[in-house]
Amino acid sequence: TEEKISFDDFQSFMEASKSNFSFNTSQSKKSQTSKYIWNLLNLEALGDYQTYKKIKFIQSKLTLDTLRFPLDLQKKEEVYFDSFLDFLEDRQIKPYMVIELSDSIVNNRSLNYLKSLYQRYGAKQFSQYYIEFRSQVISQETVSEYKRLCFALKQMSSDLQCGFGDFNIYADKDKMEQLMGYPDLEDSIDFIAIEALPIVKEPSLYSSRENIVLGSNVKAISRKIDDFLAISRTRVPFILSGYNLTADNLDDINDSAYKSGYCLAFLEHNEDKFEKIGYASLLDDWSLELANSAEFIGSSGLVTKSGLPKVELFAYDFKSRLQDYLIGKEDGLILTTDRAGSYTILAHNHQKLTDYYSSSRDINLHESQNYVFETQGRHLQVELTNIPNGTYQVTFTILGPKDG
Repeated sequence: TEEKISFDDFQSFMEASKSNFSFNTSQSKKSQTSKYIWNLLNLEALGDYQTYKKIKFIQSKLTLDTLRFPLDLQKKEEVYFDSFLDFLEDRQIKPYMVIELSDSIVNNRSLNYLKSLYQRYGAKQFSQYYIEFRSQVISQETVSEYKRLCFALKQMSSDLQCGFGDFNIYADKDKMEQLMGYPDLEDSIDFIAIEALPIVKEPSLYSSRENIVLGSNVKAISRKIDDFLAISRTRVPFILSGYNLTADNLDDINDSAYKSGYCLAFLEHNEDKFEKIGYASLLDDWSLELANSAEFIGSSGLVTKSGLPKVELFAYDFKSRLQDYLIGKEDGLILTTDRAGSYTILAHNHQKLTDYYSSSRDINLHESQNYVFETQGRHLQVELTNIPNGTYQVTFTILGPKDG
């Protein structure tokens, strides 16, 4: 049965959970510039007109600096990628290409195509590229092939970024240890790309939703990332190429307001650890959109199939409104200023999901929200000191189940 809380009890509850913070606005420092990666990993979507349209819309809301996508010349011809790269060039978006290491014939085809891009776009544009090589196995053969390809690319531009990827924090500790077994590789690697993407295990071990409940504990996942990074014995910077709450790309939690708090909490606890950090998917899964007539399909993108903005986009939009100078931060709270009389506070109340969500029953998030979500409210009282005298306009923007 659902317990009813009286107004008096609720007031006491809110008072008990109140947090008081005081910030001196004169003590601000330059904020770290956010460097985000956006993933578009479905090859078929690269050639779809709707993809271009959605990217333009998202770019009108957010800064799309770097777009990560697979370069697979065994599945698509060069001309297919030419069109997409022309689009990125026109939109001033840097390409981040993911190449699966294979035999020398396939690898040389990828290398020759990259050489053609150097000729096509010039040294200045080519120098801004990120090339991530991936391999399921770390061996002397794959390491030697990586070094050969990287050396050839660096001959064209020493500023181009070459790195090794395909390391998942949930499954690839041993694989990372193997990479660390090649210390001479450090001179050839500009970055190591890891992922914090949940893995669907066998049903007898963990269901998809059990993984979601575990992943919703952002602080625990942050500690897991720290443990994974501690394996490294190099000074090579890390990129988090993708993170997400769900492994299954068909879950209603992806279309709920809860996901915005999750994104903000994840960035809060992990953003400073990486040179770049990437959200799992810029767009909803292209193949699922084709097979489903619904507008909201439970996928992880920033917009729906017709281009409606989702909560993940609003989370990053709110984050982008933070100003250049950091005054202070606490758990779930960031305060910034432009040092010209404007102040921005970003707050969220992310809490991990309850075990109820991991049950096998069919759950309606709206009807079951009292069971699925932690119901602990949070009352923040923020005091700003040393603000210049004047008249200030206060604007609130709220995102939540009741406010939209």
